[in-house]
Amino acid sequence: MYADDLVVFLKADRENVASFMEVMNKYCRWSGQALNERKSKLFFSKNCFASVRDEILDYLGFDEMSRGEKFLGNAFITGGRGTSEFEFIVEKISSRLEGWRAKLLSQVARTTLIKNVLTSIPVYNMSVFLLPRKLTDRIDGILRRWKGDTNKGRFMALKAWDTLCKPKSCGGLGLRRSADINFCLIAKLGWVMAGESWTLWKTVLTEKYCSSLDFLNSSLPSSASLVAKGIWATKAFIADKSVWAIGRESQVNIWGGNWSSLDGLVCGPRDINPRQFEYKPIGELMHHSGEAWDEQLLTEWFNPDKVSFLARTDFLSLSNEDKLLWKFAADGDFSIKRAYWDLNEHRFVSRDLTCSRIWKFKLQERVKLFLWKLYQDALPFECKLSAIFRSTPGKCVLCDEDYGDTIDHFISNCNIIRRLWFASPWNIRIEAFHLSNGKEVVNWLFNPPLSHSDLEEFILYGAILYYKLWSFRNVIFHNNTPIAFEEIENLIARCVEEHRVLLNQYVGAHEADGGIKETRWGLPRPGRMKCFVDFASDGIQGAVAAVIFDAEGSVRSFGAKKIGAVMALQGEMEALIFGVNLARQFSEVGVDFLSDSLLLVTGLLEGRSPHWSFRFAFNKLCSEFDISRQSVAWISRVCNDAAHTLARWGLTHNCNGALRFWEVSPHVLTKFFSLA
Repeated sequence: MYADDLVVFLKADRENVASFMEVMNKYCRWSGQALNERKSKLFFSKNCFASVRDEILDYLGFDEMSRGEKFLGNAFITGGRGTSEFEFIVEKISSRLEGWRAKLLSQVARTTLIKNVLTSIPVYNMSVFLLPRKLTDRIDGILRRWKGDTNKGRFMALKAWDTLCKPKSCGGLGLRRSADINFCLIAKLGWVMAGESWTLWKTVLTEKYCSSLDFLNSSLPSSASLVAKGIWATKAFIADKSVWAIGRESQVNIWGGNWSSLDGLVCGPRDINPRQFEYKPIGELMHHSGEAWDEQLLTEWFNPDKVSFLARTDFLSLSNEDKLLWKFAADGDFSIKRAYWDLNEHRFVSRDLTCSRIWKFKLQERVKLFLWKLYQDALPFECKLSAIFRSTPGKCVLCDEDYGDTIDHFISNCNIIRRLWFASPWNIRIEAFHLSNGKEVVNWLFNPPLSHSDLEEFILYGAILYYKLWSFRNVIFHNNTPIAFEEIENLIARCVEEHRVLLNQYVGAHEADGGIKETRWGLPRPGRMKCFVDFASDGIQGAVAAVIFDAEGSVRSFGAKKIGAVMALQGEMEALIFGVNLARQFSEVGVDFLSDSLLLVTGLLEGRSPHWSFRFAFNKLCSEFDISRQSVAWISRVCNDAAHTLARWGLTHNCNGALRFWEVSPHVLTKFFSLA
């Protein structure tokens, strides 16, 4: 039931239909509303006899439903892979892109249109059905055409669609492939099927397709519905990216995926003895009270390394129920955004800092897009086209040099660009930097050999210079109308001045913003001590350290300890736990703990674990923290040099607790006394 749309499921016999109509007629009399017989239709199961079908149709006076009917925007009847049922999506996207207004949009505006309008059209349908790959490829084929006409004419793409469909921080334009969006939306339904939450639709699908096994271990018959096939297609992905936080007497199937009972520990099918084939709940490996493992069963089922880890499980800290967590989300909750990143982890491996800086810099979007195209070698210089069509580059339209329509000539060798750079406030001889491609010149713009105070001004000038020069080049090329150097220089200066006002407003607004500021090291409050903690890692092992100062700034105690930490955040927590234990000798004095991990400090202040994978240690830390005598605060990395240096020292030296001055290298001690 949704607003005035209603779907009713009935047994196909006269008695049930009559009972239903009696109820509906009573409702209509009470409410003053009425059924619309022209819009009401019937659909019969293929198991219904023709005589019964004719009788009910005659009794109700409704038409029988045909293929192509929709309910709430989705196809009501689908067959096969359902390609024809979703043809309307392609037509709807095409109609929005083929209008004359769309043809007049700039590339920046078209990017916005694609990201915010066109890709949202099929989202509702993609949330229910896993569309055929042929259909999602057709949708992408329409979106990737930068011209308004989606049906006629050829087009040349100077950059692959997969590159555009990457986050801006990874060198793309932030577009998304339709198949990826569709899969992640359906994965949300698969997450509900795999988890412990209850819904009516989940109950129906569970009873029909996996009544004897859980979702992650079940398989579908060939006659399953299109909706079920889509959900089950996400099963392997969910099993790989999720983990069960088991409870006492857990009902999670031991072969059903990843699970955890200890901070930093994840067990899975690969850890199970290959001679074991039985489907067994993990709870059956525990004693009936759910307070300890059955050591004999544990040895039979798991490899020795996992047995030693599992033996350290604190059963008192386990919850009563199993909970499914998303492995790579700090809070363990599933989100479509997180699923999208994990689905494309092999494509989003490397971050591009220069691209990130391009999109974050305060410039007009068209200038940012130009810089991105310059950086990605996606501008249609003649040298680019000649590599495709095997032709010879033509003249430079700016300086009329033969074979000059090339990227290296444009950015540093053209007489016009040389004069403009030399006439700039920095009097640069651009040819001396030997820049040969777009990536080099954009990296040079954002990392120039200049003082920090001139950096924003230099980036602004260089970006506008190349952007406007490219515009002049196109005007001269297409209109065959030369532009005087003085006019080029004046127009660039005017454009720079317009952007400078925008940049100053942006900088001023950000300087006025609130938020966490960098704090300076200071003496503890009277009658209290300060304990600085930190974690260091060399990729193989980790070490934690703590340094305690009294109210006069003297070092009262310090120590370091080697640990094994799966991730940096866990190491920061272990460092704080180490500091708490080290400070127990000063129990009569209040201690303020300082860490440079903002996530950890925020989690402690809010009373929630910053990451699900070490929630047990976090709960233990919270229970040991004396709020009346102890506090925790964030400090910047710059002000935490004493603990950081000691932790780095601990990586290469023997240490397991409190240390004495003569046990530590002199360069570490200098960090202590420089702060004091």
